[in-house]
Amino acid sequence: MSTKQKPLFQPVAPPSPLKVVKIDIDHVMGLEEFDVEPGAHFNIVRGPNGSGKSSFLEGVKNVFAGGNNLANLAHLGPDGTPGDPRVVIVLKGEGLEEYILTKNSKGLTIKERVGNTAAHKAIEGSPGEWLKRMFDAQMCSPAKFLLAKETDQLSMFLEALPIKLDVARVKEIVGRFWPEVEKANLSWEWLQAIQALAAIRTCVYNARTGVNVSYDSKKKTAYEMLLDAPAEVPEGLPALITAKREEINRTEAALGALQTAIQSDYRQRETDATAKRDAAIAEAKRVFEADIANAKEAIAGQREEAARLDKELVQAKADLADLDRTGRLAIEAETKKATAAKYEAEANSLKGQADEMTAVLNALDAYKEEMADEIPIKGLTIEGGLKLNGIPFASCNTAARVKVAFHVGLFRVGRLRAMFLDSFENLDAESRGQLLDLAREHDVQLFAGQVADSDLEVEKG
Repeated sequence: MSTKQKPLFQPVAPPSPLKVVKIDIDHVMGLEEFDVEPGAHFNIVRGPNGSGKSSFLEGVKNVFAGGNNLANLAHLGPDGTPGDPRVVIVLKGEGLEEYILTKNSKGLTIKERVGNTAAHKAIEGSPGEWLKRMFDAQMCSPAKFLLAKETDQLSMFLEALPIKLDVARVKEIVGRFWPEVEKANLSWEWLQAIQALAAIRTCVYNARTGVNVSYDSKKKTAYEMLLDAPAEVPEGLPALITAKREEINRTEAALGALQTAIQSDYRQRETDATAKRDAAIAEAKRVFEADIANAKEAIAGQREEAARLDKELVQAKADLADLDRTGRLAIEAETKKATAAKYEAEANSLKGQADEMTAVLNALDAYKEEMADEIPIKGLTIEGGLKLNGIPFASCNTAARVKVAFHVGLFRVGRLRAMFLDSFENLDAESRGQLLDLAREHDVQLFAGQVADSDLEVEKG
């Protein structure tokens, strides 16, 4: 941002200005015939309603605004027949330089006299294009600016600002994030330069916010995964699991074989005992009971061995379950660590992207400060509404507001230093007087209308 001190209002007057020295109007709206040699600085057309004030001003503005012809402004005669509208305006420059602008129902013609010749000849090229170089029809009326709502004043001010957006520079600043701007479909091309830059900055800012949210989420997820993962994993865990499974298989096989042998032996002994009982019931009962007792005694040791093996099997299965759980936790831990590392890397990448976007935002802010420094009125800012030296524009004194309004109109004044004050008669006397003083100070020709009881006349100065 420049530190060079600038005056309250930057000089905008172009060299060798053109002035309106004669206006001749025929058959335009409510005027049948009217001619005047305008004053150098102000021309207030006064008269009662319906006297032709608006006809005069609209006829002159129609010429300066370009357009096709005057047919739509034709004066209607007593019988309702439209006349042949015509407006002739003579512009004077330095020395012999002079231009005659003639507009009628057929269109606009411009003749020029330059150099040492006394003759006029048609200008080269399009009359409309010539006029655009001399006069900006889109200039802001100071009176209309003063009477507008606060929100409309800001829009009018921005539209009047002679500041262009350097799109190539903005694209270079935004760099690889420009697709984010295009994706947002902002229609920034139709905005005034400062508004467009603010819209582009908002788009980059929102994109950076999304990146920061993703960064925070990934960092949090990576931290929680590392926090949840086991600190240590037993060495040789797969070999331990395999050995334990083999031990279980051997124990299950031994237990199965023993149980089969027990059942087979018991059935055989029971069969033998039954046969003896059948041979001698009395003796058999005694022998049978003795044999049964012996049999039970004989397998008691085997049952104890089976119980021991069953207990070992239960313990082995519990050990295996522990090993399986440890294995699953180990695998889960490795997975979480890998995922955490991935999120950490992505988060670091997002952090770099966010930092890069912050640099873009800082560069856009610097460019915006440069633009603000180009505003020709010192102390006038647009952040949070139109303000002059930090004071809301509506709260400034009348003199300051009128001066700002006049210079907003001056933004687009070209070589033809004419300014039309729409709504001039709605201003208070103090404001009207100050505008006339400013016109003298800055060598501008004002044209305005005001209702009066007298016949149609032009107050010149």
